[in-house]
Amino acid sequence: MAKQKHTTERAKVQDGGSSTPQLIDPMWILRTVGGLVGLALVCGYLTLCLLFWQGAWQLMLHPAKNSAILQMPGVPMEQISFAVDETGTPRLRGYWIPAANVDAKYAVLYLRGGDASLASDAGDAGNLRMLHDAGLHILAFDYRGYGQSALPHPSEKNMLQDAGWAYDFLTQQRGYAPDHVLLWGEGLGASIATQLTANRSTSFAALILDQPNATVVASVKADPRARILPAGLLLRDRFEISALPNINTPKLLMQTEPVDPSSQSRNDKAVAELYRNAASPKMTVSFAPGENLDAVRREQLRRFLDAWVPAARPMPPLPLPVR
Repeated sequence: MAKQKHTTERAKVQDGGSSTPQLIDPMWILRTVGGLVGLALVCGYLTLCLLFWQGAWQLMLHPAKNSAILQMPGVPMEQISFAVDETGTPRLRGYWIPAANVDAKYAVLYLRGGDASLASDAGDAGNLRMLHDAGLHILAFDYRGYGQSALPHPSEKNMLQDAGWAYDFLTQQRGYAPDHVLLWGEGLGASIATQLTANRSTSFAALILDQPNATVVASVKADPRARILPAGLLLRDRFEISALPNINTPKLLMQTEPVDPSSQSRNDKAVAELYRNAASPKMTVSFAPGENLDAVRREQLRRFLDAWVPAARPMPPLPLPVR
């Protein structure tokens, strides 16, 4: 009996010893929590990069979707739709503005900038009137995402594709030979016009650039919303015009000088440098502050057409018969 009692007590002592709780190392807890926090921060940063990659276009393109109609009193025009999709629905909508002289042989493909829409931007109306008065037919349209054109949202890739469709419409549907087509590009549209000229294995009549934006990437990098991100690596839309030195098409290159030369912006300097390096033949024009820009631009356009596309100028009116 004594031996059995001793054995039972020893078993109880052993059972009691095995029930002692094991403590978790506090450093393991801290390392685990730190690792989870670090992983969450990395995932959050990568998510932010993905969102920037998808939505950075909004930092440079500001489209307006509306049903407004282009207003140019006294100038006849035809609303057109083209570039149909697989269902037969037109992707692009715009205007055909015939020259006053129906026998004019040259047409302009008008590539606007990235703000508002064709019908809601007064600057576009002024440019189109100037080109019309110069004796040129005009094809002007809204990129996808603008005006009455289809979705999706605009991007450099989509805008360049839209410009290609417009060029095909102009040459295939309207019957203009490539060497009778002038390209006009303003703002970000200057990049689209330059890329289209460089990408097409054809000779255009002329390339006209007005107030290009040559510092898109730098401007996006400087935006406070993009400073914590590798914007230069994530940015898909760059709108470069670096192909100018390789384009032998006659060029009219226009830029407005700053009011104070000492306050010349980064874009002004970049555009001036690109214009200097552009291949000949070219005509570079800088508009001084305070000038009557409308009259001066018209005069410079006339000089350029007279020098490089003389057949595009309107015929002078016939003299009245002497009685």
